[in-house]
Amino acid sequence: MTVRPIRGFVLLVDDQPEQVEGGVVVRLGSASWRTHLDYTVASVHEDDAPGYGAGDRIVLKDASAGRSLFLDGVAYRLVRASDVVGVAD
Repeated sequence: MTVRPIRGFVLLVDDQPEQVEGGVVVRLGSASWRTHLDYTVASVHEDDAPGYGAGDRIVLKDASAGRSLFLDGVAYRLVRASDVVGVAD
């Protein structure tokens, strides 16, 4: 499934709820404790020209910005483009 955000929104790859370490599945816990502000961009609206695109690393103004969603078992975060305050080089 592919999701294209509507104008003014950005789809980010969110922290995954679990990961595999040494062949063991480790549950990372709730997203409510999140403190970092940087995320990888998954998709932006094709008519927006925000200065970043898919694959870029961006910085949000608030760690709890946007809404979390799961698509095909992958965690994403949908945020307003106005919540993006910078691009990490």
